[in-house]
Amino acid sequence: MLMALATSDYINEKDFQQFSMKECVELAVSRVPYKNDLKKTIYVDVRSDFIVLASREFLIFVLINLINNSLDALQKVEAGLIRITILSDGAGNRIEFLDDGEGIDSDVLPHIFDRFFTTKNRGGNAGVGLAFCKNVMESFGGSISCESQQGKYTLFTLRFKSGE
Repeated sequence: MLMALATSDYINEKDFQQFSMKECVELAVSRVPYKNDLKKTIYVDVRSDFIVLASREFLIFVLINLINNSLDALQKVEAGLIRITILSDGAGNRIEFLDDGEGIDSDVLPHIFDRFFTTKNRGGNAGVGLAFCKNVMESFGGSISCESQQGKYTLFTLRFKSGE
């Protein structure tokens, strides 16, 4: 099912709506199925909210996927936090997901958006989550990028065109 959703033909621009990024991020954070007290590890920093033109549900799927990936990274180091920052400034409209989990190896980083690529056990993982995120962001006229340092941090940046 996720593969079907990840095709650009499935996402229809006529279904896009304008909405507050802050409200969307808060909704995504509230929908994540947390284990134990992991919710306490997520901080949302709204430096400047912005309006986006997109599919709210598809964007929420992207945000939840990134949150779940960060929570997995934090579990492996048994500590840390996730900071989701919403920004709209001279550099554009964007969301930054920063976690201080295990990081991503430099040999792996170039492949993380490739369909079916995974470093996790394939039992419950098909390697389509980040490919899905990339396709969705591109359907919105935006982009997703990642930088990471093994053992230190991972930063995903979602860039959006103006929704106004």
